[in-house]
Amino acid sequence: MNTALYHGASLLPWLIISAFFAAALWETIAPERPFKLSQWRRWSQQAGLFATGTLLSRLCLPIGSLAVASWSQHAQWGLWNALGLPAGLTLVAALLSLDLGNYLSHRLFHHVPLLWRLHQIHHSDLEVDCGTAIRHHPVEQLIGNLLFILQVFLLGPPVAALLLYTMITALVEVMHHANVAIPRRANATLRRVLVTPDLHRIHHSLDPADADRNFASIFPWWDRLFGTFTTSPARGTAALRFGIDGLQRPDEMSLPALLLHPLRRNA
Repeated sequence: MNTALYHGASLLPWLIISAFFAAALWETIAPERPFKLSQWRRWSQQAGLFATGTLLSRLCLPIGSLAVASWSQHAQWGLWNALGLPAGLTLVAALLSLDLGNYLSHRLFHHVPLLWRLHQIHHSDLEVDCGTAIRHHPVEQLIGNLLFILQVFLLGPPVAALLLYTMITALVEVMHHANVAIPRRANATLRRVLVTPDLHRIHHSLDPADADRNFASIFPWWDRLFGTFTTSPARGTAALRFGIDGLQRPDEMSLPALLLHPLRRNA
């Protein structure tokens, strides 16, 4: 990895932290929906899950996606290396294929029962804000990282494309979970090319009909292409509620309870 890319990778955590601070400030000043629960209690849950998942991934995965992409470039391995397209076209194609892969992985976590047991912890949040972006069961985080590394191994994207995609995904996922309102006209334009908070909020609905919509990470085109796109909740925005059946009480949301929930027989 060259020096510029190395410095880009080292800036990624600071970029994510800055996005969280910006989203949290926006939510505090002008939330789209009034907060009914303690944000600090919820955020402590999110932080505990994220820290545990990060530690588990570090222990179980000896190599990361950027290292795999760097090896693929040197070995000329993977789809985009094999095709030998011009650099600019390869960059765009790699970004799109990575986002399509994340769309398909997300649907996998919803429709494979064992994976849904893990992913439902992300959907168990009774409110949706920027903190929800890091609310994932540690085992889901591990499997998700493994699937992404496999995807990078098969596609062989340029390291620059992978780093750019990782940065964009981190920023967009923080923002599309944020409890913020974007002016109607700007939102109508923006959601033609990006997943916006009002689109992703629908995906976190308690109603299964809504939760099976709007899976995309960055570009909403995949939902449009595969028939999973919607612009409004099935029962209307006013009736929109978050969470999953079986985890609707805040007192059930301790960190140990969330970690053990997938093991419950009726989870």
